[in-house]
Amino acid sequence: MREHVLSRAARGEALVWFGRMVPEKAPHRAIELARAAGRELVLAGPRSHRGYFDEHVRPPLGGSVSYAGHLSTYELR
Repeated sequence: MREHVLSRAARGEALVWFGRMVPEKAPHRAIELARAAGRELVLAGPRSHRGYFDEHVRPPLGGSVSYAGHLSTYELR
């Protein structure tokens, strides 16, 4: 699954947001904007603030929005 999602992003078929999953980085806004634009979105990064992730990021996952986990620099290339 992870490789499939990342390959779609690498081909330009999906938007990618990466960073720490914390309120100040606003991955929830990336989800809102991708959905409004009708684009697929792949989120990647450490769940640094688990409460925020569970409340604001996890619920809208699915469909056109996926979470690839905490990726290494090599995997992000």
